[in-house]
Amino acid sequence: MDAAQEDRILAWNRAVPRYTSYPTVPVWRSEPFLWNEPLDHLGPRASVYVHIPFCKEQCAFCGCTMVVAGRQSAGDRYLDSLEKQIRALGGTREVERIHLGGGTPTWLSSEQITRLFSMLDERFTRAPGAEVSVEIDPDVTTDEQLQVLASHGVNRLSIGVQSIDPDVLGAIRRPQDPARIAAILVRARELGMSSINLDLVIGLPKQTLDNLAQTLAWAAELRPERLAIYAYAHVPWLKRHQRQIDEATLPSARDRLRMSVWGREYLQVEGYQAVGMDHYALPEDPLALAARERTLHRNFMGYTTRADLDILGLGMSAISEMQGLYVQQPSHLFEWYQAVEGKRPPFERGWRLSLEDQIRKLAISELMCNFELQVETLVSAFGEPAREIFQRALEALLPYAEADLVTMSPSEIWVTEQGKWVLRPIVSVFDAYLNAQAGAFSKAV
Repeated sequence: MDAAQEDRILAWNRAVPRYTSYPTVPVWRSEPFLWNEPLDHLGPRASVYVHIPFCKEQCAFCGCTMVVAGRQSAGDRYLDSLEKQIRALGGTREVERIHLGGGTPTWLSSEQITRLFSMLDERFTRAPGAEVSVEIDPDVTTDEQLQVLASHGVNRLSIGVQSIDPDVLGAIRRPQDPARIAAILVRARELGMSSINLDLVIGLPKQTLDNLAQTLAWAAELRPERLAIYAYAHVPWLKRHQRQIDEATLPSARDRLRMSVWGREYLQVEGYQAVGMDHYALPEDPLALAARERTLHRNFMGYTTRADLDILGLGMSAISEMQGLYVQQPSHLFEWYQAVEGKRPPFERGWRLSLEDQIRKLAISELMCNFELQVETLVSAFGEPAREIFQRALEALLPYAEADLVTMSPSEIWVTEQGKWVLRPIVSVFDAYLNAQAGAFSKAV
């Protein structure tokens, strides 16, 4: 990519200063019916997400909903409330995925992890071949914890790495030992965990193309089945702890673009298939297969192989997505405890998607996953109202077509290779609520 192409891409990304990688919603309304009998809202195929908010310390770059906790008793109290919430669901359900996220799920002790899985097993039976995944911080995860996770059927790990460069790690207050990460990956495979994902980040303070290249070379040598390379979102107006980062040390938008382009080219040479805009997978991995077969899906947690799974979220701040309904539980720990005890509504906000919302959501997902959208995909799912929305999008995309970022016909939209680097602004034409939520998102580049 030459300088002129970079200039064009940067200009288009600046034209939409707030990004969307998933449909935004307006200020969510609060209606009691949204959380009555939550299991009844789940479709025939479902997954469970459990949020464990605790970390031993807060990394300066973090954008997650988390709580710094030093005493293990905090985990006991949280599990007491989580158990009460799970038992209040009533009944049992078969699920095809269970995912523990955070925070740091392995902040919990081995005994607490066992208790958590026992609680889940009381309400949720696992379908044959179910995926059970856990996000881990390698700095706190022990061999004993890995053995406990494996004994409870965990078959996929997502390991937070971010970078292996000492200067970058120091700038984000992220203790990390590459040798320890490698040992955890080897041990996880010995214990039968068949899929390993490494999470990396572009745009961190003191990050350069050279130290990114070292991190990617190290990661490629480990051959994880998947790599996710996220763009750092610097939002100190939302995450006050990010003010610890010296903004003068952040790479420029041009440098971030160059790192992203180089990273994609490098990983493809190393045998990884690019999936969507920020994921990579070995060709035989289900995520790569889904991308090739056009069954890839994107939800609020990222790319996934299954579009047909509703999500039941449990725990502080957890979001449920089921049958056109979004519900988020309270995102402050004390308020969540109050909600579980019945002293406040059991959710913080909720939204039921209108027909137009559903059409726009599918359009964004198709472009994010497949880089193309056919009007008949929308019409077959939602009927003739989708045709008018598609037509309005064609008109809004004319400037992108003139810049060769998309090609269009009356019935189809294709994102060009250069357009993939402007994907968020392109899909924003389908996001009816983006401008109303402008203060809630970081810059596109």
